[in-house]
Amino acid sequence: MNFNHLMGKVRDAAMSGINAMSTGEALAVALVLNRHDWLAQCGYTMAQALDRLDPDTIPLIPWAAKVWEKEVGQVQLEQQTRSEDKAVAAIVGQHSDEPVTFTATLVTHSEAPGYRDVGLVFDVRAVGRDQPERWQRVELRIRPEDGEPIVSHIRRVHALAWAPPRARPLDRRPGESRPAWIDR
Repeated sequence: MNFNHLMGKVRDAAMSGINAMSTGEALAVALVLNRHDWLAQCGYTMAQALDRLDPDTIPLIPWAAKVWEKEVGQVQLEQQTRSEDKAVAAIVGQHSDEPVTFTATLVTHSEAPGYRDVGLVFDVRAVGRDQPERWQRVELRIRPEDGEPIVSHIRRVHALAWAPPRARPLDRRPGESRPAWIDR
């Protein structure tokens, strides 16, 4: 059995089992996929299965297992990406190059000691007449290189809102005074 034939059988077995395979194919696939139940179904132990296989097939088994593990990982990553895309689409609607505006409430934040990435968890809702009135919890992971421009922009916006001649933001709450952090 060559490598391509073995991988084809591994993919087939992952979808529909080993029932339609020859004994040698079924044993090789069971070893690649680490399926002891399939070995038992064939009436073989692991040692008996290795003894039954063609000597040229045995070195292919660890290689096939590694390739299969990568394929499964790639499929899982693609499924996760599709799932995340669906979640985003549920929030913002159809894909568009136009940005969607959200209103957001900070829920919590996270960091890992020693790392500069920051996680900010928000409850968000898209703003606009055609947007659902549904809140969604999201976490934004802020890269270290984005930290300074974000903080600088927020500080600048607040400083401008509190600057003379107005000296108070249009959205100021009663009793609210200029925050001290603006001048740091």
